[in-house]
Amino acid sequence: RDLHEALQGRAPLEPELEALRQDFLVGRTPAAWRAEAGFAGGGRINLFSWARSLRLSVAFVKAWNDRGADPPCYTLGLLWNPRAMLMAILQRSARQQGVSMADFAFQHQVRPQLIDATDVKEPPMEGAYVFGLFLQGASWHGQRAH
Repeated sequence: RDLHEALQGRAPLEPELEALRQDFLVGRTPAAWRAEAGFAGGGRINLFSWARSLRLSVAFVKAWNDRGADPPCYTLGLLWNPRAMLMAILQRSARQQGVSMADFAFQHQVRPQLIDATDVKEPPMEGAYVFGLFLQGASWHGQRAH
């Protein structure tokens, strides 16, 4: 609202508002928004990509809430804090098995038949399915699963 009023000449254009205006003109996500985004897509610089990621994240969390149960698969890139979600999954599994979380660790198993998060119809009996892990500085051969 302040930006709108400043652009109409009804309020002074503060330096923060000028920076916001410049970011919008070139289609860049304002730095303050990227810093405060709080979700995995927060690092995106392109305004369109940032807004799309935010919309997808909100839709994912809303569907999760509307369902009233955990999703069959967690898309990590759509979560505000993927690390906390993984720790919560680990803690839940440790509690279910009556084991101290300190004695518990993640076990990963790649499921090549699951191409997308929507391919997962039911959650696993233990743990969780996650989608959206990326390798940096390495490669993965899907058919050989290594």
